[in-house]
Amino acid sequence: MSEWCEEEFHATEEPPARRRRVEGEPQRPRWTLASSVVDVLYVRVGESDTIWLNDFLRSTLGGRGVVPMNENVSIENFVVQPRAFIQDGDVLGLILASPLFVAMEDARRLTERDVATLRDWKDFADKRIASAITRTKT
Repeated sequence: MSEWCEEEFHATEEPPARRRRVEGEPQRPRWTLASSVVDVLYVRVGESDTIWLNDFLRSTLGGRGVVPMNENVSIENFVVQPRAFIQDGDVLGLILASPLFVAMEDARRLTERDVATLRDWKDFADKRIASAITRTKT
């Protein structure tokens, strides 16, 4: 071992990668062919699996577009009919272009075509219906 290595790493210490895992650094998910397409594409927010429209707007657009009457609208409902909830064209354009919205829209389209798992995606012929971001991620 070189002098540098001996100074930086002692035989009794954990290697840096293992030390990070032990110290609680979040681990990347390990996907399998049985993994849900929705789980792979969505970024979960907090403890709940439900993402609320106004929370999404607060975290993505710094609160632009937040209105009290949308407080209990789930992002899943919003994805189906976005113009019913957001009338401001500029805000709507920003939302529709956001990576999270694109992922949710792709997940909705794939679910409608019975693509529920990565195994289904692997066998799915019409991958063009998903965005380039989704095709790279899955």
